[in-house]
Amino acid sequence: MVIDKLKKRSTRAVLVMLTSVAVISMNSCGKKVESTQKTAEQANSEREASLEKAKQSVVFGDQLKAMDKARAMADEAAKVAAERMKKADQ
Repeated sequence: MVIDKLKKRSTRAVLVMLTSVAVISMNSCGKKVESTQKTAEQANSEREASLEKAKQSVVFGDQLKAMDKARAMADEAAKVAAERMKKADQ
């Protein structure tokens, strides 16, 4: 009597397990695998879009704008220094 109950329980457990495996496999059969590789152009455009979004952000917007100004000033200073070097060589 106890053995019969154990057999029924184990049979039920096996049936539940097989049913769950079948359901999971049926759900995953129809899904297509998307390629995760991006071209360099896509990556650059996403990077630029996220940078622009971050500039509009309340938290980091001011810091990013200040960094852009600092880069522009450094580029300008390098340009002026190069022009002065050319003038000094002449």
